[in-house]
Amino acid sequence: ESIITTPHVYQEYYPNESSTILAGLQKVRTALKARALPIDFFAAAEYYMDEHFEQLLETPEGPLTFGNNYVLVEMSFFGAPPKLENYIFLQISANFCK
Repeated sequence: ESIITTPHVYQEYYPNESSTILAGLQKVRTALKARALPIDFFAAAEYYMDEHFEQLLETPEGPLTFGNNYVLVEMSFFGAPPKLENYIFLQISANFCK
């Protein structure tokens, strides 16, 4: 059994950071181990494509990924973000996505 949690990261409403997500991951893994539950538990995030996401793409850590280095993103229901092509280029050039 495997579970991947992907909390939202959207600075305006869900100001989650990698550090808090990974700290929560360790707490859950510790609880699973203490109860001898054979579940592989992982964490990534779902990133809203905005300026904060762009800044994150430019850091050495980059976004939290899952699977084969996948990044889960979301955008407005009303249209693509103005810098969509730039976000995709930054992800590919930083080798976040394969």
